[in-house]
Amino acid sequence: MLLNAVRLFIVAVLAWFIWSQFRELDGAQVLRLLEGIGGAAALIVLPYGTVILLDAAGWRQCVTGSEHVPLREMFVIRLSTDAVMNTFPAGVAFAETLRPLLLRDRFGLRMTDAVASTLLSKINIAVAQIGFIITGLIFAFSLHASSLGELGLFSSPSSIAGTFLLAASAGIVLSLPYSGARLTQITALLGRIRIPLLQRGAARIRNAVADIDRYVTGFARHHRTRLLRALLLFLLSWFAMAFETWLILALLGSGMSIMQAIALEATLSVVKLVFFFIPSAIGAQEVGILSILTAFAIPEAAAIAAAFIILRRGKELLWACSGISLFAYLRVNPFKPAFMKA
Repeated sequence: MLLNAVRLFIVAVLAWFIWSQFRELDGAQVLRLLEGIGGAAALIVLPYGTVILLDAAGWRQCVTGSEHVPLREMFVIRLSTDAVMNTFPAGVAFAETLRPLLLRDRFGLRMTDAVASTLLSKINIAVAQIGFIITGLIFAFSLHASSLGELGLFSSPSSIAGTFLLAASAGIVLSLPYSGARLTQITALLGRIRIPLLQRGAARIRNAVADIDRYVTGFARHHRTRLLRALLLFLLSWFAMAFETWLILALLGSGMSIMQAIALEATLSVVKLVFFFIPSAIGAQEVGILSILTAFAIPEAAAIAAAFIILRRGKELLWACSGISLFAYLRVNPFKPAFMKA
């Protein structure tokens, strides 16, 4: 109840901020921008397909015995669960639960292996994201240091150093599971807390957690080429998202460079992380887009931001509908309790 109240409050604040920024927007100008794209608007749909394909290929690299796992099937699972993640409240947790279940049921993986490979892919995605964010921050600072300073970003050497230190620290923390039984250690610590419910839960999952740790650390030690290949594929998927951003803004005539688009997409990826509890970070992304376009001194920033939001959200809706429809192909009902049983 409290979480829902907090979520509604944050959404209301974001909605007010968006209204205050766009209330004097010239709707006719936005319409002209959209009409000016014409049939080229169909191109906007394509890059996200590449993003999902790269993510699916990277995830497939994290599955031992992946030669028996068709890339097409991984693509379908990734796209369908992404649709759940982007359209339902708490969709992130729901989608991450669905993925190992689908791996188990489609390919006969042990549940612990399915969970471990999914967890490993998430770790790799996050590590790749850190690299992408650092690249975006470098581009943003090199291109627009003074404008970002007016927003309170990178306004002093200490804030710059702090930002990169935080990013580097996050990368180190995320890479810890590669080097040892970290989940087992965390479970053991939880088991020492004198709360009976917590102790029973830790005891119940101890063996499964140990299996997951063995999978992740064993993969890092014995499949380093595949691990590096997965990291590269995930990093490329982040840059494919930046290409999508650049393509939309180029079609709108913003004049934004690919380096600026990478900086913008890196910022939006952080926004998505912070507002993970809101489907597709609705509201938060809109605020971020307008703020960054303004900081980058893009002409007619408000109109271009509004048109960009319409096109990108429309693209997301189209792919989400496609993803939800793929559950019929998978022949499962993701909302049926029997399917959710481990």
